[in-house]
Amino acid sequence: MAADDRAGVPAEVRACQGHRAGVVSRALAAVVDLGVLVVALGAGYLAVAGLAFAVSPARFSFPRPSRTVVVVAAAALAISYLTVSWTATGRTVGDLALGLRVLGRGGRCPHPVLALLRAVCCLVFPIGLAVAAGPGRRSVADLLLRTSVVYDWFPFTSPGTCEVRRWRAGKRDLPERREVSAVVASRRVMVAVLAGVVTVVVGGCQSGGSEPPAAPPATAATMAPPASPLASVRPECASLVDSGQALAATVSELVQGTASREQVRIAAAQLSSAIDSAQHTVGAEISARLNDVKAALQRVVDAAGAQPPDGAAMRAGVNDLLVALRDVATSCQAAGTPTSGG
Repeated sequence: MAADDRAGVPAEVRACQGHRAGVVSRALAAVVDLGVLVVALGAGYLAVAGLAFAVSPARFSFPRPSRTVVVVAAAALAISYLTVSWTATGRTVGDLALGLRVLGRGGRCPHPVLALLRAVCCLVFPIGLAVAAGPGRRSVADLLLRTSVVYDWFPFTSPGTCEVRRWRAGKRDLPERREVSAVVASRRVMVAVLAGVVTVVVGGCQSGGSEPPAAPPATAATMAPPASPLASVRPECASLVDSGQALAATVSELVQGTASREQVRIAAAQLSSAIDSAQHTVGAEISARLNDVKAALQRVVDAAGAQPPDGAAMRAGVNDLLVALRDVATSCQAAGTPTSGG
């Protein structure tokens, strides 16, 4: 390495150049790398959420992947990050910050298979880093795979690091260009890996979540109760059923993003008015059933007023409301003519 490359490095630091790194430096580098992985996972999660919002703003909710999906995605990202970084330059972001470099056999950057095995070993045996506190300063991964971690504060190749033979021969240009190209290639690979992790998280959010699968979009047809003859039903009861079906259709449109909450509020007010009118003319049994209708209606109104509107709660409330209205219509048919007033 040229003298100007060493000018900014203190003499006491240069004395440690090429020596095996201690456990404190390696642990701090691991903490930095953990932060990088957390940021990358967070970026992937936000990318998934942004994609979901772009596809369906009206039905958007933040994805809730299962614990298995999160663990698999984190492990895949960590292994890929370590493998690519060690293969390309012998150092991760944490290693670069602490002035460390991972060497394989012969003082060169680990080849891809060795880097992959070391990444898996570090992920499976993280406590193995404590072994580096010994006089040999080698972790479990180093002992198993015959690798080592040394101090290296210089940006490119230098004695005791990757391409040491080329450096000693004075052929700095080729190794430097090769390392810069490797850095660019590693960044491209990391982008591809992050895209793969995002794909895994998207699939997990859709099929592997701990929550039960979302119900299909509600429509007026799916929300409406089975058709029943209303010829013998009192006019006030028939009006209730009509108002309930109109509310179901409006809620369906709100869920699909083609109606506003104000329209749902108006439809709910019309149904509430019909309930109040019917309770003045029907008997005690039907009036009690209408109380169930009012309770379901209130749940629909509360769900529609949430920020953002709770589509699942609205669907459940409308289904309960229509079932209660069907019971009211059945009671009206059984009653035949009005019972109040003699």
